Amino acid sequence: MTDLAELIQFTSLSQFKAAYLHVSDKVYLYEAGSGCIISANMSSHGLSEDPETGKSFFSVYPLISSRAADGFHRCEMKGADGAPSYLNVWISSVLVAGQGCKMAVVKKETITAPCREAEEAEKKALLNEVYHRVKNNLNIIVSLLSLQINRVSDPDTKHILKESKSRIYTLSLLQQNLYNSARISEIKAGNYLQSLALSVLSTFKSPEKQVDLKIQVEDHWLNLDTLVPLGLITHELVTNSVFHAFEHRQSGRIEVNFRRLNSGFFQLIIKDDGCGIPGGKTPEHFKTLGFQLVKSLVKQLRGNLSMESSADTGSFFMLEFKEVGK
Repeated sequence: MTDLAELIQFTSLSQFKAAYLHVSDKVYLYEAGSGCIISANMSSHGLSEDPETGKSFFSVYPLISSRAADGFHRCEMKGADGAPSYLNVWISSVLVAGQGCKMAVVKKETITAPCREAEEAEKKALLNEVYHRVKNNLNIIVSLLSLQINRVSDPDTKHILKESKSRIYTLSLLQQNLYNSARISEIKAGNYLQSLALSVLSTFKSPEKQVDLKIQVEDHWLNLDTLVPLGLITHELVTNSVFHAFEHRQSGRIEVNFRRLNSGFFQLIIKDDGCGIPGGKTPEHFKTLGFQLVKSLVKQLRGNLSMESSADTGSFFMLEFKEVGK
Protein backbone atom coordinates (compact mmCIF):
# COMPACT_ATOMS: atom_id res chain seq x y z
CA MET A 1 0.00 0.00 0.00
CA THR A 2 1.27 3.46 -0.90
CA ASP A 3 2.25 5.63 2.04
CA LEU A 4 -0.03 8.67 2.07
CA ALA A 5 2.91 10.82 3.10
CA GLU A 6 4.64 9.95 -0.19
CA LEU A 7 1.72 11.06 -2.40
CA ILE A 8 1.53 14.40 -4.20
CA GLN A 9 -1.07 16.33 -2.23
CA PHE A 10 -3.29 19.28 -3.15
CA THR A 11 -5.44 21.00 -0.56
CA SER A 12 -8.15 21.65 -3.14
CA LEU A 13 -9.07 21.19 -6.79
CA SER A 14 -8.33 24.88 -7.31
CA GLN A 15 -4.76 24.36 -6.14
CA PHE A 16 -4.33 21.52 -8.66
CA LYS A 17 -5.66 23.72 -11.46
CA ALA A 18 -3.40 26.59 -10.49
CA ALA A 19 -0.37 24.30 -10.53
CA TYR A 20 -1.01 22.72 -13.94
CA LEU A 21 -3.29 25.09 -15.84
CA HIS A 22 -0.58 26.54 -18.09
CA VAL A 23 1.75 23.53 -18.35
CA SER A 24 2.47 22.81 -22.03
CA ASP A 25 1.95 19.05 -21.65
CA LYS A 26 -1.54 17.63 -21.26
CA VAL A 27 -2.38 17.03 -17.60
CA TYR A 28 -5.43 15.07 -16.46
CA LEU A 29 -6.85 14.38 -13.03
CA TYR A 30 -9.13 11.34 -13.05
CA GLU A 31 -10.80 8.76 -10.86
CA ALA A 32 -8.60 5.70 -10.39
CA GLY A 33 -11.34 3.12 -10.86
CA SER A 34 -13.64 4.55 -13.52
CA GLY A 35 -11.14 6.68 -15.41
CA CYS A 36 -13.58 9.58 -15.49
CA ILE A 37 -11.84 12.92 -15.82
CA ILE A 38 -12.18 15.25 -12.86
CA SER A 39 -10.08 18.07 -14.28
CA ALA A 40 -7.79 18.83 -17.22
CA ASN A 41 -5.50 21.74 -18.06
CA MET A 42 -5.64 24.16 -20.99
CA SER A 43 -3.38 21.99 -23.17
CA SER A 44 -5.97 19.22 -23.17
CA HIS A 45 -7.93 20.65 -26.12
CA GLY A 46 -10.86 21.95 -24.06
CA LEU A 47 -12.08 18.68 -22.62
CA SER A 48 -14.98 19.23 -20.26
CA GLU A 49 -13.98 19.50 -16.63
CA ASP A 50 -17.47 18.56 -15.45
CA PRO A 51 -17.21 15.10 -13.85
CA GLU A 52 -20.94 14.50 -14.52
CA THR A 53 -20.19 14.20 -18.24
CA GLY A 54 -18.39 10.93 -17.53
CA LYS A 55 -15.74 11.90 -20.08
CA SER A 56 -13.13 9.17 -19.81
CA PHE A 57 -9.43 9.88 -20.11
CA PHE A 58 -9.10 6.44 -21.61
CA SER A 59 -11.60 7.08 -24.36
CA VAL A 60 -9.10 9.67 -25.55
CA TYR A 61 -6.06 7.41 -25.02
CA PRO A 62 -7.44 3.85 -25.21
CA LEU A 63 -4.00 2.24 -25.16
CA ILE A 64 -3.61 3.09 -21.46
CA SER A 65 -5.63 0.93 -19.10
CA SER A 66 -7.90 2.77 -16.67
CA ARG A 67 -6.10 0.83 -13.94
CA ALA A 68 -2.59 1.55 -15.22
CA ALA A 69 0.02 1.46 -12.48
CA ASP A 70 1.96 4.49 -11.39
CA GLY A 71 5.06 5.17 -13.42
CA PHE A 72 6.06 5.74 -17.03
CA HIS A 73 4.11 4.27 -19.94
CA ARG A 74 4.95 4.55 -23.64
CA CYS A 75 2.38 3.74 -26.33
CA GLU A 76 2.84 3.66 -30.07
CA MET A 77 0.11 5.15 -32.25
CA LYS A 78 -0.39 5.67 -35.98
CA GLY A 79 -1.36 8.99 -37.52
CA ALA A 80 -3.75 9.45 -40.43
CA ASP A 81 -0.77 9.33 -42.81
CA GLY A 82 0.52 6.14 -41.23
CA ALA A 83 3.44 7.92 -39.59
CA PRO A 84 4.23 6.57 -36.11
CA SER A 85 3.88 8.68 -33.01
CA TYR A 86 4.24 7.90 -29.34
CA LEU A 87 2.45 8.87 -26.16
CA ASN A 88 4.75 9.23 -23.19
CA VAL A 89 2.51 9.06 -20.12
CA TRP A 90 3.56 9.59 -16.50
CA ILE A 91 0.90 8.37 -14.04
CA SER A 92 0.97 9.30 -10.34
CA SER A 93 -1.36 8.72 -7.41
CA VAL A 94 -2.35 12.04 -5.83
CA LEU A 95 -4.51 13.36 -3.01
CA VAL A 96 -6.89 16.25 -3.76
CA ALA A 97 -8.69 17.60 -0.71
CA GLY A 98 -8.02 14.25 0.96
CA GLN A 99 -9.50 12.22 -1.92
CA GLY A 100 -7.31 9.64 -3.72
CA CYS A 101 -7.08 10.28 -7.45
CA LYS A 102 -4.76 9.65 -10.39
CA MET A 103 -2.87 12.28 -12.33
CA ALA A 104 -1.54 11.68 -15.85
CA VAL A 105 0.92 13.90 -17.67
CA VAL A 106 0.87 13.16 -21.40
CA LYS A 107 3.44 14.20 -23.96
CA LYS A 108 3.02 13.23 -27.61
CA GLU A 109 6.17 12.43 -29.54
CA THR A 110 5.82 12.50 -33.32
CA ILE A 111 8.51 10.81 -35.38
CA THR A 112 8.85 12.91 -38.52
CA ALA A 113 10.38 11.66 -41.77
CA PRO A 114 13.66 13.52 -41.20
CA CYS A 115 13.84 12.02 -37.69
CA ARG A 116 13.28 8.53 -39.05
CA GLU A 117 15.95 9.08 -41.68
CA ALA A 118 18.36 10.32 -39.02
CA GLU A 119 17.63 7.29 -36.83
CA GLU A 120 18.17 4.91 -39.74
CA ALA A 121 21.42 6.69 -40.66
CA GLU A 122 22.62 6.36 -37.06
CA LYS A 123 21.74 2.66 -36.95
CA LYS A 124 23.52 2.12 -40.25
CA ALA A 125 26.62 3.91 -39.00
CA LEU A 126 26.71 1.85 -35.78
CA LEU A 127 26.24 -1.44 -37.63
CA ASN A 128 28.89 -0.50 -40.17
CA GLU A 129 31.27 0.13 -37.30
CA VAL A 130 30.49 -3.35 -35.92
CA TYR A 131 30.96 -4.94 -39.35
CA HIS A 132 34.23 -3.08 -39.80
CA ARG A 133 35.59 -4.24 -36.44
CA VAL A 134 34.55 -7.86 -37.05
CA LYS A 135 36.12 -7.79 -40.52
CA ASN A 136 39.37 -6.43 -39.11
CA ASN A 137 39.47 -9.10 -36.41
CA LEU A 138 38.88 -11.84 -38.96
CA ASN A 139 41.65 -10.43 -41.15
CA ILE A 140 44.01 -10.52 -38.17
CA ILE A 141 43.22 -14.24 -37.72
CA VAL A 142 43.82 -14.84 -41.43
CA SER A 143 47.19 -13.08 -41.18
CA LEU A 144 48.19 -15.14 -38.14
CA LEU A 145 47.30 -18.37 -39.95
CA SER A 146 49.35 -17.22 -42.95
CA LEU A 147 52.37 -16.78 -40.67
CA GLN A 148 51.78 -20.21 -39.19
CA ILE A 149 51.50 -21.81 -42.63
CA ASN A 150 54.87 -20.38 -43.58
CA ARG A 151 56.45 -21.97 -40.49
CA VAL A 152 55.05 -25.48 -41.15
CA SER A 153 56.79 -27.95 -43.43
CA ASP A 154 54.46 -30.97 -43.20
CA PRO A 155 52.18 -30.94 -46.32
CA ASP A 156 49.11 -32.31 -44.54
CA THR A 157 49.37 -29.80 -41.69
CA LYS A 158 49.97 -27.00 -44.16
CA HIS A 159 46.83 -27.99 -46.09
CA ILE A 160 44.70 -28.11 -42.93
CA LEU A 161 45.86 -24.64 -41.92
CA LYS A 162 45.27 -23.41 -45.46
CA GLU A 163 41.68 -24.70 -45.37
CA SER A 164 41.06 -23.02 -42.01
CA LYS A 165 42.47 -19.76 -43.32
CA SER A 166 40.24 -19.97 -46.41
CA ARG A 167 37.11 -20.66 -44.33
CA ILE A 168 37.79 -17.65 -42.14
CA TYR A 169 38.42 -15.53 -45.23
CA THR A 170 34.96 -16.61 -46.44
CA LEU A 171 33.44 -14.95 -43.36
CA SER A 172 35.73 -11.93 -43.69
CA LEU A 173 34.62 -11.48 -47.30
CA LEU A 174 30.99 -11.57 -46.15
CA GLN A 175 31.70 -8.87 -43.57
CA GLN A 176 33.39 -6.77 -46.25
CA ASN A 177 30.28 -7.02 -48.43
CA LEU A 178 28.01 -6.15 -45.49
CA TYR A 179 30.15 -3.12 -44.67
CA ASN A 180 29.71 -1.83 -48.23
CA SER A 181 26.07 -2.89 -48.61
CA ALA A 182 23.26 -0.39 -49.15
CA ARG A 183 21.12 -2.45 -46.74
CA ILE A 184 21.72 -2.95 -43.05
CA SER A 185 21.70 -6.77 -42.82
CA GLU A 186 21.52 -7.99 -46.42
CA ILE A 187 23.90 -8.23 -49.37
CA LYS A 188 23.61 -9.27 -52.99
CA ALA A 189 24.47 -12.96 -53.03
CA GLY A 190 25.71 -13.12 -56.63
CA ASN A 191 28.66 -10.81 -56.20
CA TYR A 192 29.62 -12.46 -52.93
CA LEU A 193 29.54 -16.01 -54.34
CA GLN A 194 31.56 -14.96 -57.38
CA SER A 195 34.29 -13.36 -55.24
CA LEU A 196 34.29 -16.38 -52.95
CA ALA A 197 34.69 -18.94 -55.77
CA LEU A 198 37.54 -16.97 -57.35
CA SER A 199 39.29 -16.77 -53.96
CA VAL A 200 39.03 -20.54 -53.44
CA LEU A 201 40.42 -21.24 -56.91
CA SER A 202 43.41 -18.94 -56.42
CA THR A 203 44.11 -20.45 -52.97
CA PHE A 204 44.05 -24.17 -53.81
CA LYS A 205 44.81 -24.48 -57.53
CA SER A 206 48.19 -26.01 -58.33
CA PRO A 207 50.34 -23.70 -60.47
CA GLU A 208 50.89 -26.45 -63.06
CA LYS A 209 47.16 -27.07 -63.60
CA GLN A 210 44.81 -25.08 -65.83
CA VAL A 211 41.39 -24.92 -64.16
CA ASP A 212 38.72 -22.71 -65.69
CA LEU A 213 35.95 -21.30 -63.49
CA LYS A 214 32.59 -20.55 -65.07
CA ILE A 215 30.27 -18.50 -62.87
CA GLN A 216 26.61 -17.77 -63.58
CA VAL A 217 24.94 -16.16 -60.58
CA GLU A 218 21.83 -14.06 -60.10
CA ASP A 219 22.20 -11.10 -57.76
CA HIS A 220 19.45 -11.59 -55.17
CA TRP A 221 19.41 -9.85 -51.77
CA LEU A 222 19.82 -12.38 -48.95
CA ASN A 223 20.06 -11.95 -45.20
CA LEU A 224 23.02 -12.77 -43.00
CA ASP A 225 21.46 -15.92 -41.48
CA THR A 226 21.25 -17.38 -44.99
CA LEU A 227 24.54 -16.11 -46.37
CA VAL A 228 26.81 -17.53 -43.65
CA PRO A 229 25.90 -21.21 -44.28
CA LEU A 230 25.51 -20.63 -48.03
CA GLY A 231 28.98 -19.10 -48.31
CA LEU A 232 30.62 -21.87 -46.30
CA ILE A 233 28.84 -24.59 -48.32
CA THR A 234 30.03 -22.96 -51.54
CA HIS A 235 33.54 -22.77 -50.13
CA GLU A 236 33.65 -26.46 -49.21
CA LEU A 237 32.23 -27.76 -52.50
CA VAL A 238 34.41 -25.57 -54.71
CA THR A 239 37.45 -26.46 -52.58
CA ASN A 240 36.63 -30.16 -53.01
CA SER A 241 36.52 -29.79 -56.80
CA VAL A 242 39.73 -27.75 -57.00
CA PHE A 243 41.67 -30.07 -54.74
CA HIS A 244 40.36 -33.53 -55.76
CA ALA A 245 38.63 -33.44 -59.15
CA PHE A 246 41.75 -33.06 -61.29
CA GLU A 247 44.33 -35.18 -59.45
CA HIS A 248 45.43 -37.00 -62.60
CA ARG A 249 44.72 -34.26 -65.10
CA GLN A 250 46.37 -31.01 -66.10
CA SER A 251 43.18 -29.10 -66.87
CA GLY A 252 39.53 -28.98 -66.02
CA ARG A 253 36.48 -26.80 -65.50
CA ILE A 254 34.34 -25.90 -62.49
CA GLU A 255 30.91 -24.26 -62.77
CA VAL A 256 29.07 -22.31 -60.10
CA ASN A 257 25.42 -21.47 -60.82
CA PHE A 258 23.04 -19.66 -58.49
CA ARG A 259 19.46 -18.65 -59.24
CA ARG A 260 15.98 -18.25 -57.83
CA LEU A 261 13.37 -20.79 -58.94
CA ASN A 262 9.74 -20.02 -59.75
CA SER A 263 8.80 -21.92 -56.60
CA GLY A 264 10.55 -19.29 -54.48
CA PHE A 265 13.41 -21.62 -53.58
CA PHE A 266 17.01 -20.74 -54.34
CA GLN A 267 19.22 -23.18 -56.20
CA LEU A 268 23.00 -23.50 -56.01
CA ILE A 269 24.75 -25.86 -58.44
CA ILE A 270 28.46 -26.63 -58.28
CA LYS A 271 29.84 -29.09 -60.80
CA ASP A 272 33.12 -30.08 -62.40
CA ASP A 273 34.26 -32.25 -65.30
CA GLY A 274 36.85 -34.07 -63.20
CA CYS A 275 37.39 -37.71 -62.27
CA GLY A 276 34.29 -38.00 -60.12
CA ILE A 277 34.00 -39.43 -56.62
CA PRO A 278 34.99 -43.13 -56.52
CA GLY A 279 32.69 -45.86 -55.26
CA GLY A 280 29.36 -44.17 -56.01
CA LYS A 281 29.37 -42.50 -52.62
CA THR A 282 26.77 -39.94 -51.48
CA PRO A 283 27.42 -37.01 -49.07
CA GLU A 284 26.21 -39.21 -46.17
CA HIS A 285 29.16 -41.57 -46.70
CA PHE A 286 31.88 -38.96 -46.29
CA LYS A 287 33.58 -38.53 -42.92
CA THR A 288 35.91 -35.66 -43.81
CA LEU A 289 35.57 -32.39 -41.91
CA GLY A 290 34.54 -30.56 -45.08
CA PHE A 291 31.59 -32.83 -45.86
CA GLN A 292 30.55 -33.06 -42.21
CA LEU A 293 30.49 -29.27 -42.20
CA VAL A 294 28.43 -29.20 -45.41
CA LYS A 295 25.82 -31.56 -43.98
CA SER A 296 25.50 -29.47 -40.84
CA LEU A 297 25.17 -26.24 -42.83
CA VAL A 298 22.52 -27.72 -45.14
CA LYS A 299 20.47 -28.51 -42.02
CA GLN A 300 20.83 -24.89 -40.91
CA LEU A 301 19.35 -23.79 -44.23
CA ARG A 302 16.67 -26.51 -44.01
CA GLY A 303 17.70 -27.27 -47.55
CA ASN A 304 18.15 -30.35 -49.67
CA LEU A 305 21.52 -31.39 -51.12
CA SER A 306 21.70 -33.92 -53.95
CA MET A 307 24.77 -35.27 -55.73
CA GLU A 308 25.68 -37.13 -58.90
CA SER A 309 29.18 -38.31 -59.76
CA SER A 310 30.91 -40.46 -62.37
CA ALA A 311 34.35 -40.79 -63.95
CA ASP A 312 32.86 -39.67 -67.29
CA THR A 313 30.92 -36.58 -66.24
CA GLY A 314 32.61 -35.49 -63.00
CA SER A 315 30.79 -34.34 -59.86
CA PHE A 316 27.48 -32.48 -59.64
CA PHE A 317 26.10 -30.97 -56.43
CA MET A 318 22.71 -29.24 -56.24
CA LEU A 319 21.45 -27.40 -53.16
CA GLU A 320 17.90 -26.06 -52.94
CA PHE A 321 16.77 -23.93 -50.01
CA LYS A 322 14.65 -20.98 -48.92
CA GLU A 323 15.94 -17.85 -47.27
CA VAL A 324 16.21 -18.37 -43.50
CA GLY A 325 13.45 -16.58 -41.63
CA LYS A 326 11.24 -16.08 -44.69
